[in-house]
Amino acid sequence: MPIRREFITMFFSLITVVFILSVSFPLVRGDVRVLNRQRFKYVVQENEVIVSPNNPVSTKSSIQSPEQPNTVKEEVSPVKEETTLVDPDKPHLLKHIGFTYPAFVLPPPLYVSDKVPRLEDVNQYFRSLKQVSASCKEDICVHPKSYLSRYSTVDCNKTPNACEESRILVMQEPKYLVGNLDIIANGSVDRHLDCGWPADHTKSLVPRPYHDDFIYPETVVVLVVPQGLSFQHFMDGVVPKLVQLQEVIPQEPNALYVMDKSFLDPMPLKLLARLGIRESQIRDPSEMNYRNGYLRAKKLVLACQVPPLHPQLWRDAQKLFRLPWLEPGWRQQRHIVLYLSRSKGTRNAGRNVVNEGELLEAIRPLVEAKKYEFVVFDSHKYGTVDALFEFLANVDVIMGPHGGAFYNMIFMRRGTTGIEFMPRSPSFHSTAEAVHLIFYLQASLLGDKYYSVVSGGSGSNMDVDVAVVKEILKDSLCMVLESQRSPKRKVVTQFLDYLDK
Repeated sequence: MPIRREFITMFFSLITVVFILSVSFPLVRGDVRVLNRQRFKYVVQENEVIVSPNNPVSTKSSIQSPEQPNTVKEEVSPVKEETTLVDPDKPHLLKHIGFTYPAFVLPPPLYVSDKVPRLEDVNQYFRSLKQVSASCKEDICVHPKSYLSRYSTVDCNKTPNACEESRILVMQEPKYLVGNLDIIANGSVDRHLDCGWPADHTKSLVPRPYHDDFIYPETVVVLVVPQGLSFQHFMDGVVPKLVQLQEVIPQEPNALYVMDKSFLDPMPLKLLARLGIRESQIRDPSEMNYRNGYLRAKKLVLACQVPPLHPQLWRDAQKLFRLPWLEPGWRQQRHIVLYLSRSKGTRNAGRNVVNEGELLEAIRPLVEAKKYEFVVFDSHKYGTVDALFEFLANVDVIMGPHGGAFYNMIFMRRGTTGIEFMPRSPSFHSTAEAVHLIFYLQASLLGDKYYSVVSGGSGSNMDVDVAVVKEILKDSLCMVLESQRSPKRKVVTQFLDYLDK
C-alpha cells in the first residue's frame, strides 16, 4: 500500500507540473512580448532612428491630435555628427558639430473669403519659394501633403484650402537643412563679419598677420547680426543660433558674446539672461580689440551657419525659454483674443489701420459674446518675463497689422491662431522685401494657424475689411471652443504635449 500511495502521489505531482508549465508558458511569452513592445516604444520616443533630409522617418508613435483627428503628429530631431581635430602649432579646430535637419513643408495661409487677395498670389517671395521646389523629384516635393502632419496642426478636413498641394511650400534646400558649429583655438574673425548662414567658418582657421600678439584669453562667441539686439532681429537672426549653441553656453559661463548693439531693446537682454548670459558678457564689435581688421581669441566659437527657418530650431527655442505652457501640470486660466495696435507709435512708421476704431468696435462684442477676453496688447504692463510669458500662454488668437509684435507668437501655445493685416502695396510684397513674409513663415513653423488679410489703403497704411475679420474670428473661435469642449480631447492634447517635451 505505501508503494501504491507514493506512485499515486508522484503521478498527480507530474500532472500538476505539466499543467503549470502549460499555463505559464503563454504568460511568460506574453510578458516577453509586452517587454519588447515597451522597449520599442522607448527607442522610438528617444529618437534613436537615423533620418536624413531625403529619407524622412517618423520617430514617434502614431497618436491622433485633437486638432487633426485624421492625421498623425510627427517630429524628427536633427541628426548630429561630431568630430574632433587638434593641431597645436597654429589656429586649429577644437570641435566641429554638423547638424542635418529633415526637409519640411509649410501649409499656405488660411482664408475664408475671396473678398481679399490670397497672400501667395500677391507676394513675389512666396512665389519664388514655390518655384525652387518645382524641379525637385524627391518624394516630399511630389507628395507634399503627406508631410504636412510632421510639424503642422492643419486639419485637412476642416481647412481643405490649406492642403492644396499646388499651394504647399516645400523647404528642401541645404540652407534650410544644414547647420554647423565650430570651436576654434587661436581663431580669428573679420571685423565686418555678418554672422548669417552664408558665413564661411573656415576663414577663421587662416593665420593672419598682426602687429602684436594680442589675443583674447576668454572664450569669444560671435553672433554679429545687423541690429541683432533689437527685438525683431534678435528673434529671427540670433535665436536659432542660440539653439545650436545650447550645449556650449553652460560650459562657457564667462564667455564674451559679440553682438550688434546699435539698436538695444530690453527684451533680448531679458531672454539672454534667461539662458544664463549676463549683460556684462555682451560686447558690441566697436568695444572689441580688433588688430589689423581681425579679432583673435584663445577659443573662438562660431555658430553662424544655422538654418534661419527650420521648425525644429524654433520649437527647441520654446524649450530654451522655459515657457510656462511646456511645464508639467500647467493649465490655461484665461482665454484671450489679443490685438496688436500700432496707433500709439512704433519704431518704424506706417502700417497703421486707418479704420481701427470701427474694427475694434465691431469685433470686441463678437469676442466677448463667446466669453473671451479682448485685450489690446501693451508689453510695458508686464514687469517680468515670467509675467509676460504667463499672459501670452493664455492667448488663443493674436491679430493686428504687420509688425514686430507678432514675434510674440513664439511664446504662445502651439495651435494659436494668427490674423495678420498686410498692405496691398506691390513694393511691400516684392522679392527684395522677403522679410515681410516672416510671420506667415513663423506661424507655420510653430504649428500655428495663420490668416492673412491683404488690405488696400494709402501707402503702407490699411483700410481693413471688417466683415472678413469678423468671419475669420467666428471661424477661429468656434475651432477653439470645439477643442475645449471634449474632456477626452483635452487628455489627448496634454499627452501629446508631454511627448513633445
